[in-house]
Amino acid sequence: MKKLFNQKWAQVDEKGSLFLMKLISWGYDVLGDRFARYILNFISFYYYLFAFNAKRSSRQFVKIYQAYCQQKGITPRALTSYQHILSFSHMVLDKLAIWKGRITEKDFYPGDIAALHSIYNANQGALFISSHYGNIEIARAQGRLNSKIIYNALIYTQNSQKIFNILKHFSPDIEKSIIPIDKLGPEVGSLLFNKIENGEWVFCTGDRITAGSDKTMSAELLGETIQLPQGPFLISYLLKTPVYSFHCYNSKQGYRIQFREITPQIERSRKNRMKYIEELAANYLQDLETLIFHDPSQWFNFYNYWIKYE
Repeated sequence: MKKLFNQKWAQVDEKGSLFLMKLISWGYDVLGDRFARYILNFISFYYYLFAFNAKRSSRQFVKIYQAYCQQKGITPRALTSYQHILSFSHMVLDKLAIWKGRITEKDFYPGDIAALHSIYNANQGALFISSHYGNIEIARAQGRLNSKIIYNALIYTQNSQKIFNILKHFSPDIEKSIIPIDKLGPEVGSLLFNKIENGEWVFCTGDRITAGSDKTMSAELLGETIQLPQGPFLISYLLKTPVYSFHCYNSKQGYRIQFREITPQIERSRKNRMKYIEELAANYLQDLETLIFHDPSQWFNFYNYWIKYE
């Protein structure tokens, strides 16, 4: 059991049932959003009872979060593992609404979209590094509202094929904006360079190590050591483009889109490469940590994430 729990994300099969998603989708279409969210309470409770690894990982995260808040003199937000799993379930339902094209500009926090479009108005491509905080699919919804901006998502598909098939079922056009990257190579690098040169936007996540991550680096999140893949941060070094941390999440004021330029002010040279990558990762984690303080229930890494527990 301990060996199973100690698996990293790249070794864990994605959980996802097309039948269950279709059932929730039917309930969402026929009975409405409120009923679908009511049903999620029972589904979440089932996973809370029987998804041992997810529950144990959630408890670890809550413990680390609370201890770090105490260390920083911050009052932690109340959070249980059940609430954490329920929050994840609601995020999945939000994905359904996005895939079905039911998100409009009025669903976003006023001003966030205008701020994001200011980058586009500068007529330059950019790299955005997100994480598994909140719901990155919100970016796709925003992209549908402004077809001038071309979104490209770098996706690791090796152990996410089941989820990927579900996504294609509900949003058949998804493949047009996805670049599979089980391994980075010259062909992918050339493709990304051309897209940036054309003024397109490239999105990736930086908080999970994949099976293809042959190079990793140690970093710190919530006062504890974690391992990050070098790949997303190395891409920014090679592309020589502005880099932004990018996160989408739900709030009482509507969907939020928060981003900040985190490009290190370091010369991109071979001797400075690791220094550049490490500073970029630190800038990225600073923004992620701030969001976790804002609402820890929207951070979704349900596996053994922390090195201290290995």
